[in-house]
Amino acid sequence: MFLLTGTAAYAVELKVGHLDLQRLVLQSDAGKHGQELLAAKTKSYQEEINIKTEALNKLKANGTATAKQAKLIATRERELQTLVVTYQNNLKAYDTDLTQKLVEEFNPILEQYAKRNNYDYIIRNFDGILFASSSHDLTENLIKEFNTKRNK
Repeated sequence: MFLLTGTAAYAVELKVGHLDLQRLVLQSDAGKHGQELLAAKTKSYQEEINIKTEALNKLKANGTATAKQAKLIATRERELQTLVVTYQNNLKAYDTDLTQKLVEEFNPILEQYAKRNNYDYIIRNFDGILFASSSHDLTENLIKEFNTKRNK
C-alpha cells in the first residue's frame, strides 16, 4: 500500500497536444504555395505528355504501317511510357521535397509554441493513436501562427 501511494505522490500531469500535418500542408499559406508549385509542374509535364501522345496517335493514324513504321511506333510508345513513369516519380519526389521544406520551416514555430504554452509533447499525425480528443488539436492555432510568422 505504501508503494502505491508513494508513487502517486510523484505523478506529474503532462500537457499533450496533437497536430494534423496533412491539414497544415493543405491549409497553411506555405502549403498552398507548395500545392500551386506542384500543380504548375504537373501541368507542364501533362502538356508535354499530351504533345507526345498526339504525335504518336498521328503516327498510328497513317493507316497501314510498314515494318519500319511499326518499329518506330513501338519505340515511341515505350518512350512515352517511360516518360510518364519518370514524371510521376519526379512529381512524388518534388511533393516530398516541398513537404519536407515546409516542415523544416514550421518546426521552429512549433517548438516556440510548445515552449510558450508549456507543452510536454505535441504529437504529429495519428499513426498508432486510437483516439485523440479534439480539445487537444492544436492544428488550427499552429496554422494561424505559422501564417502570421511567415508573412512577417
